[in-house]
Amino acid sequence: YFAGVMGGVYVNILGAIGLDTTFSRATLPDGYTTEGWMSHISWSKTFEKTGTTVSLANYRYSTSGYRELTEILGANNSYLSGTDWLNYTNAQRSRFDLTLSQNMGSYGNTFVNGSTQNYRDGRSPDTQLQLGYSQSFRNGMSMNISVTRQRVGYYDTGGTRETATS
Repeated sequence: YFAGVMGGVYVNILGAIGLDTTFSRATLPDGYTTEGWMSHISWSKTFEKTGTTVSLANYRYSTSGYRELTEILGANNSYLSGTDWLNYTNAQRSRFDLTLSQNMGSYGNTFVNGSTQNYRDGRSPDTQLQLGYSQSFRNGMSMNISVTRQRVGYYDTGGTRETATS
């Protein structure tokens, strides 16, 4: 597996804007070699007066041959162990992430994360929404609570919904 990335970040009073592109080339366990491109643009801004941070990120998988390292490691492990492996990221077309976090001083922090992924092979989109709260105490202890609602897309149906609490 090989991946190379090139990009940069520009910061000004309006926030931080990042842009990068990644090329990957991978040889799959069956000997097939695939390669492709992914581009990523992001914006983030912290509003000091309110303690609010907003982050947006968009990923565009320009070609179907792009692979993440986790995909290749999973495929190799599946091949070597003789087990099935469900690849959630294969055939991605795009992904959009939104994060809002609010610092509430001595009362802790709250956050909302949302994301959606679209695919090029007819699979319905994946969506996820997460709400959370965290608090750090003076004695070094910390507490984190979150609830996640996730919809995993399928090829024939609208997908399944799952809710997790941690």
